[in-house]
Amino acid sequence: MPTIPTIDSDPIIRNELVLSKEHSDLNLMPNSVKTLDFWSAIQHFQQVDYFNVGSIDKTIFFKAMSFITSGKESVTREQSDTIFESIDMDASGTVDKEEFLGWVFQTNNVWIGSVRASLSHLKLAEVRQLFFQIDADGNGVLDKHEFWTLIQKISTKITRQTSDTLFKFIDVDESREVDVDEFLNWVHPERELRLLQGLKDHTWQTSYEQVQRQQRGIQSSQVHVPAKPLCELRPKEPIRIEFMIGKDWEQRFNQIKQILRQQFDTTQIKFDVVYDTSPFNQNTCGKLTLRAGRGIVVWDRLTMLGYREDPFRFVDQAATWVKDVLIQVLPNAAARSSARQLRRKSSAALLRRSTVS
Repeated sequence: MPTIPTIDSDPIIRNELVLSKEHSDLNLMPNSVKTLDFWSAIQHFQQVDYFNVGSIDKTIFFKAMSFITSGKESVTREQSDTIFESIDMDASGTVDKEEFLGWVFQTNNVWIGSVRASLSHLKLAEVRQLFFQIDADGNGVLDKHEFWTLIQKISTKITRQTSDTLFKFIDVDESREVDVDEFLNWVHPERELRLLQGLKDHTWQTSYEQVQRQQRGIQSSQVHVPAKPLCELRPKEPIRIEFMIGKDWEQRFNQIKQILRQQFDTTQIKFDVVYDTSPFNQNTCGKLTLRAGRGIVVWDRLTMLGYREDPFRFVDQAATWVKDVLIQVLPNAAARSSARQLRRKSSAALLRRSTVS
């Protein structure tokens, strides 16, 4: 009989309470933190990550809070420690950059990453077999109660509350049912690409990586795949990218959008446009915001032009810059791009065969 985890013993439960909307306390966040954009948040983290290890402890976190709030407001060590403990979901005693950014911008990436990590040890072929054993009526899907039965058999770290939240999160079409592929593809985001490449669920990760490097699209060897993607939403729910542009820049915006659509599909990103009437931004992009959490500002011409190069001077340069930003914050963009390439090839091959026959 497995031990039932408690709020004190299970970091997933403890921090699920902290991250849920009804328990989250934004009053813990200093106002100075709420004004940070994407690049300044990264800069503050790197400023205190003295040895470039990618994580900071409680003492160093307090230094970061002191730097951010200096001359604006005061944060006590006790307040800083309380914030740190709410971010340190796995109770490791450290906070990495992605966890820090998730707190700054109030996204769900820390909760998602922690739940996924608790399931990532699974042998996928065995889970598939177990899935169909639990599927009593043989309809190929599990309801919420059957899903909890599956979770109980494969993890002692996830509670019923977390299981129900995860079920609702994965059940994008709100059918109140989850099939085995939906579940396994969420736990292992690269799985869809593996199957398209003809690899089986029992294939070792090294074989997958060797094949992936041969694929076109966004090459995984060229990018860092984030472990806790800042802008991961529900499966197939796109992140909204809000461009604030001048009316005279609309044609260039459409060109950038076409270039980005070659790499990112409609389940990954959605374009929103706000027209800026100020003369300062009449013929350019004045602001770019990723609509996740409380909103992530990655470009603000008014405040950044003095110390950052304008990425929107030329169409190709702008498209490359936006692509590089998205790769840093979206879940497994390399695998998604390669999978899309393979699906297109497969569709084209089927079309050729049907034409010949």
